[in-house]
Order: sequence, then structure tokens, then C-alpha cells
Amino acid sequence: MKNILTVTIAMVMLALVGGSVLAQSGNDLFQQALVKQRTEGNLPEAIKVYQTIVQKYRSDKKLAAKALFQIGQAYEKLVNNPEARKAYEQITREFADQKDVAADAGRRLAALSNVAQSEQSVPHLIVTGSAAEGATSISPDGRWMTMTEWSADAIAVRDMSTGQIKRLTASPGNDLQHSVLSPDLRHVAYLHLITANDEAQLRVIDNEANSTPRILLRASSEMLYFEPSGWSSDGKSILVTINKSDHTWEMAWVSASDGSIKLLKSLGWRLPRGNHSLPSLSADGKFIAYSAFATNPSKFPPAATDPRDENIYVLAADGSSEIEIVKAGGINDEPVWTPDGTHVLFVSNRSGNFDLYSASIPDGRTEMVQRNIGRITSVGTTHSGEYFYVKQQDLEEIQVAEMDPEARNIKESQAGAQAQIGLKARWSPDGKFMAFLRHREGSANDYDVVVHSLKTAEEKIFKRLGIQAGPPVWFHDNKSLLIMVRHENGTRAPYRIDRDTGKFTQLLPESLGYPPYTSLMVVSPDDKTLFVPNGLQKIVKFDLGSEKAVQTIELPNGAGFYALSLSPNSRTLAMWSPEHVARIEADGSGYRELYIPSERFSTRVGTGNVAWTSDSRTILFQSRHNDSWKIMRISADGGQPEFTGLEIDGLVIGGGIDVSPDGRHFAYSSTKRTFELWSLRLSSRRN
Repeated sequence: MKNILTVTIAMVMLALVGGSVLAQSGNDLFQQALVKQRTEGNLPEAIKVYQTIVQKYRSDKKLAAKALFQIGQAYEKLVNNPEARKAYEQITREFADQKDVAADAGRRLAALSNVAQSEQSVPHLIVTGSAAEGATSISPDGRWMTMTEWSADAIAVRDMSTGQIKRLTASPGNDLQHSVLSPDLRHVAYLHLITANDEAQLRVIDNEANSTPRILLRASSEMLYFEPSGWSSDGKSILVTINKSDHTWEMAWVSASDGSIKLLKSLGWRLPRGNHSLPSLSADGKFIAYSAFATNPSKFPPAATDPRDENIYVLAADGSSEIEIVKAGGINDEPVWTPDGTHVLFVSNRSGNFDLYSASIPDGRTEMVQRNIGRITSVGTTHSGEYFYVKQQDLEEIQVAEMDPEARNIKESQAGAQAQIGLKARWSPDGKFMAFLRHREGSANDYDVVVHSLKTAEEKIFKRLGIQAGPPVWFHDNKSLLIMVRHENGTRAPYRIDRDTGKFTQLLPESLGYPPYTSLMVVSPDDKTLFVPNGLQKIVKFDLGSEKAVQTIELPNGAGFYALSLSPNSRTLAMWSPEHVARIEADGSGYRELYIPSERFSTRVGTGNVAWTSDSRTILFQSRHNDSWKIMRISADGGQPEFTGLEIDGLVIGGGIDVSPDGRHFAYSSTKRTFELWSLRLSSRRN
């Protein structure tokens, strides 16, 4: 896959502002440190840059306080709480007038006081990359780890002492997942997904190279797929989570000899779709710990108003009894037993960050094990008291490339430069600012809106719960932004953000019923009309003055779309879908398909990207090419699309591209997913 190099927005905008090379500012250094901290994961180097900022720009109290706070955050992740405490104490002592940062520092000091440094172990990095990505289970003695070797679509076993990998079976073009070793280490159970027809199978294979698997279960009209998570202590049964055709879940024992099923518990729709953690079987095989919604959702998929708290439960292996051991609000998942069976480890965001806790059995008393462990996947524990887990990070960057005004050629970004941390950037109409989203620290689903000055690199960050994943939309006064916000009751409404004051003002009532496709909103150049999709075949035009719908544009049958962009001259809307690139006039007339790809994209790619060149004559869109995306151009009048020369690995879809007002620069968001396998030694009282 092509490695797309990065360039700083500030450097790229030199041509836009028409100035000479700008001196490196404190804000520039702060951005460099953020990249080292969050994107590269190089915490020691990030700390050095932050310390330079504190020393050189001490008179800028706001910047210095922010840098000190990030020093504290970095030291916490390095499990160096004394140094973290020093940074926070310096903020409260010397920068108390910076109220927001000082308050955050005070909260971190209070949290650190509850965690004795002597009780914290230092995690050890074992392996990175694909070997970490596919890790699923660890043998009790810590010698063997089952894994999916994604590059070969194979189930494999890794020797943890030598690093050698033994491939058991390979099935190119299919997905092989969730492998788990039998107690005698002679067999491996795993989920086999046949990509061609989406058929799932539960298979067992001998722990020998190039073995032939046995099929225990096949998908049927009643069961969609099966996730193995453990073996009974006698090796005769496999603990399996079954997804049924009505999308409910069951836990069951499956015979390792004939595939017969013994139901343990029906879970309804209580497992989060797509990202739930697997059950964990105690070492003696008598109990099962699992995570599930505390309340069964009202339907599938869950309604926006359904509670999403996840609790931890312990179920007897024969299904005879159950207790709820963790019932705190928020997310509590990834349960795994300690070797002695007296505690269950789990991950919780109760503090605002994802931390590792343990709950004693049976009273459920919890205590902190490791702070800021992050959003991890548990692999298992060993008899010696080692806890293995996988860290996954999606590193988001906004990159800027040069292009000619007609977008016939878009160059790769310059080597050696850095990008902004964020996604879905939009230039302001005057070209002086860039607005984008940034994931809130410690959260997978919450966003802040960032406005970045392209001249000074200074940032303003606007926070509010419920900011949706669509790109910020500039009003043409250059002073305010449009964003969709989800309320606590599940309703949505568009809001205006004042760039100077940070005030959020609701523009239209939530009763109008906005769909979830929030990345598609556009606003007319006179700032009076808002275009909002209604489903995938209608566009509703709202008058922001009267707060009423003034027109509904209905597209022809089958003419759905997943991306929407208004031309700079405000006359035409461009649309992208897996089936076509199309255009329609802003008044609802003149619908026309411009391009129909020879091979339909899978709808799994999600929402797409579409943008206009500054002269309103050319449309840019994405086209899938193996594992990457090509940026294509097509005339607004139709014709054959042309490749612009820019191919992107990890392109963020759903509004991830934009063109500068002068048409000479192209912004895009990309993600780089990293995986790391870590181990953590548990204290003796939890072993």
C-alpha cells in the first residue's frame, strides 16, 4: 500500500497568504508535540518539545499551561505518576488564572492520589503490527498464542519464547477469526467466514502445521455465525457466542466431537453490535464472565434512546446461576479471569478515560489496576500472573497536497513534514482558517470542533456533547460554523458555532427529524438555505430565517447518494454513491448521472467523498483501488473520469476531502491503524 507523505497546513498555506517563510511559533511546536504524542506514540520526544514550549513561551500563559498539561498526560501513559503530578502541581501553582486547564489539572491530581504508584506495574510491549493484530488467546503457561495471520488468511500459533509462527491452515480470500486453544494444547477452535457467500463455520483443527480442519457448525436460516471463546476443562466442549438470524445472541456449549449445541443463556440484543467483547472462562472451567448491555434494547438496531450502559456478569458454566458483579454506568467490558479465579479484570471508562480494574468474586468490590490503559482487547492471563492485551489505535491525520486549479494533477504531500491531528477538514471561504473534527481524548465516539489558523497555527477548540461525525460547514461570513448535534434523547438538530465566542445556537427545531447522514449538509452562499438529506433519495431545503422546509428535491428511483457537495457558484449539487457519480441543479431540476463504475462498490465502504474545483467545472470523487483509494476527476458536463495522480491509503470516507478557495490545494483525511501486543504483571493479591 502506498505510503502517503504529509505536509503541514501552515507550510502549504504560505502560497495562500502570499508571505515569506513564517517563523516557527509556539503553536507550531505544540502541533509537532501533539503529533509525536498521539500519532507517533513517541512520548519522551513529545515531552521534550512541550518542555521547550514552557521554557521559551512562558509569557503565553494559555499555551504554557496547555503544554504542561500534556506533559502530565504523557507521563501518566508512561506510568510515571510522580512526574505527572509535578506537571499538574506546577499548573495549579503558577497558572491558576488559566481556569479551565487548572481545573483539569486539579481533577487529574485527585485521580492520581487514589492510585498508589507501588500498586502499578509497568506494561511491556511484546510485538507490533500484524502479529499483534491477530492475537486472540494465550496458553495458561504463556508459551503459545493463537492468532490470525491476516496476510495469509491463516490460523497460526506463535511461540512466545522464540517468536516463531506455526501456520496451521490457510484459506486465501476468507476470514479466519477468534481462535482459542484447547486445554491440552492439541486443538484450536476458530470462526471461519467464507467471503464468497458470507457463510460462517465453526471449525476445529489440530495444533500441527498444515492440518485439515473439521467443521462443527455451519450457518443456517436460524444461526448467522459463531464466536468461540474457550474450552471446557475436559476439552469436550467449546464455549461459543451465537448470533441468530433475528440478530439476538446466545451463549452455548458446542460439542467438540459432533457439533451438538447446549444452550446456556439467551442474551437478546444485549451485545453491542460489531464491537462486543468475548466471554471469559475461569481456569477451573466453572464460571463464565461476560459483558452486556444492562438493559435489552427495544429493537435491532438499538434505538437512539435505548440505554447503552454495559455491565459485567458471572454465569455458572452449567447456566444454573448468575450474578452481576459490575454495575457502574458507562462502558465496562473486556472481562478476563485472574489465574486464581478470585477476580475478574475489566476495562471501564467510569473515570472519563479507559482504565483497567479488577472486581473481586463474589462481592464485586472493584479496585484500579492500571490507569489509562486505553481501548484494548483482552487476550488472556497466564498461571504466572501475566495479563496480555492488544492496543488498537486509529491515527487520524489531515494532509494537504498541491494541485493545479483544474485538478488534472494532485501531487503527493512533501516528504519530512507533518500533518494536523484530526479529520474532515474544511477551508474557510476566505482561506485563512481550516475547521475540522478531532476525537476527544479517551473517547471513540465523541468529537470536538477545531478551528486552526493557517497563518499563526493557533487553534480554538469548541466542545459540546453529541457533536456528530460530519465535517464542519463554514458559513460564508467566515465567522461561524454549522454542525449537527445529537441530543441526549436521541434527536438531532443543526447548530451554529460562533468562532469568536464559542457559543452554540440551535438553528432548526429537532422536531423536523434529521436522518443520521450528517456529513451531507451544505449551506448556500447567502447563508440563508440549508440542504439536508432525508433518507438517501431526497434532499430537503430549509430556510434558516423562517425555520421551515421550503422544498423537497426527490431523486429518480434508484438514484440514492452517500455524499453531497454544492458547487462554488451555488448552482449545482454533486452526489456520490457506490453506483454512480451524479449531479442535480440546486432548484431540483436537471438530474444527470455522470459516471457509472463498471464494478459496483460494496456498500460496506460507507459514505463517500465528493468535492468541486473552485471554478465549478470539475468534480472530484473517490474510487476504490485494491486496499487504497484513488482521487478521480470528472467534468461537470460528463465524460470519462481521469486519475489525478493521488492515491490514498486509509482515506477517511464521509466528507474527508476539500479544495482550497483558490483551487490550488487539496485537503484529505487519512487513518493509519496500528496494533500492539502488551503484557502486564498482576500484583500477587490478584493472582
